[in-house]
Amino acid sequence: MKRRHWRWVTGMVDLHMPLLAEIRRIRAQLGADDGGEWRTLKYPLSPCLTSVLLAHDEGTAGERDDALSVFRTFDHLERLCTAPADPDRLRTAPVLDKWTVRRMDDGCPHLLGEVLGHTQLADGTAIFTSPYMRLDWSGGWARTTRHYYRLGRYDRGYTGFSFMG
Repeated sequence: MKRRHWRWVTGMVDLHMPLLAEIRRIRAQLGADDGGEWRTLKYPLSPCLTSVLLAHDEGTAGERDDALSVFRTFDHLERLCTAPADPDRLRTAPVLDKWTVRRMDDGCPHLLGEVLGHTQLADGTAIFTSPYMRLDWSGGWARTTRHYYRLGRYDRGYTGFSFMG
């Protein structure tokens, strides 16, 4: 039942790592040719992957003089999708309670819920995360493009925002 609901919400093949299949498909099409920077790819990218790549560029601006190669960027994103949780970071990660999954305007699945133990937000603040890269339901954690979250109670109908219907 939960999986069917998730498939409807996300529309992705792998609900636990929603971008991994697309990243691997594009890498396979590239073969050994790195292709330069991701913006020059001749392969269609989903709106979600485009959004994640744009945010990745913003997040790494100033760390390099030239654009990261497609392979290095995809290596980083693939690690976010597949790496086991970092126990130290997970131990101090905020809890996302009353959480659910929603596809936002960027085409990406995000987690929505009430955050607890965040360093900059009051407990109970309604948030939506950056796009999630990995969701480990049984392990009780999620990895977004920016942070880890420990998962509290799942709430399929959570709509903690006035713009959510």
